[in-house]
Amino acid sequence: MAHLDQSARADIGRLGILGRVGWLSRQPPDFQAAVARLGRWREYKPREIIYLAGGASDGLYGLADGTLEISFPLVGEEEVTVHRAEPGFWIGEASILAGQNRFVTVSAATAVRALFLSQIELRRMIEANPRYWGAFYEQSVGNQIITLTLLAEVLSLTPRARVARVLLRLSDGEGVVAGSQEDLGRLLGMTRSSIRRAIADLTDNGLISTGYGKLRILDKTGLEGLQREA
Repeated sequence: MAHLDQSARADIGRLGILGRVGWLSRQPPDFQAAVARLGRWREYKPREIIYLAGGASDGLYGLADGTLEISFPLVGEEEVTVHRAEPGFWIGEASILAGQNRFVTVSAATAVRALFLSQIELRRMIEANPRYWGAFYEQSVGNQIITLTLLAEVLSLTPRARVARVLLRLSDGEGVVAGSQEDLGRLLGMTRSSIRRAIADLTDNGLISTGYGKLRILDKTGLEGLQREA
């Protein structure tokens, strides 16, 4: 970042984890500084709706702290949880790039802190620097890859393999996954009986333990060995 002035370096420093993890961390320093300068920090309480499917786009969100829940309106007004996102994740670009209303609902699964870049500011960035289009396209492709990965898991993996993968992804540094079996079932699109059987199998084999509102990984290596079970 030697070519950046002190102000730009300070802007990048304020990004925190977003400057170290995920899409924005892989972009050129001048782009990071522009996003940091134009973005505004927002905080959300657990279960608070950030935006609804069908609503008009307002901008791009970068998750710095907490967990986001992404839901899709599958049938009528019924929302199906399709993904839980962690820090470094960005969302909101698809409807901006396509010029359409929101495709999904995004809510705070926990307390959340996010950097918000308004649609107006985003378009001004691109108009001033057309080469920035590539960065936002890259971000959109990244989310498409996540979507295709989730679809491939549903179509090809066993229930316990899918549970193993989501537990490994959502666990904290101590191997704890916050949430109930019902929460995991909703996230994976599995029935109560299916998720209970999968959890019971993993528990009986000594891979995890269950507690009130949480699960704990006991054998990470064993879970990793199940990830590709078809």
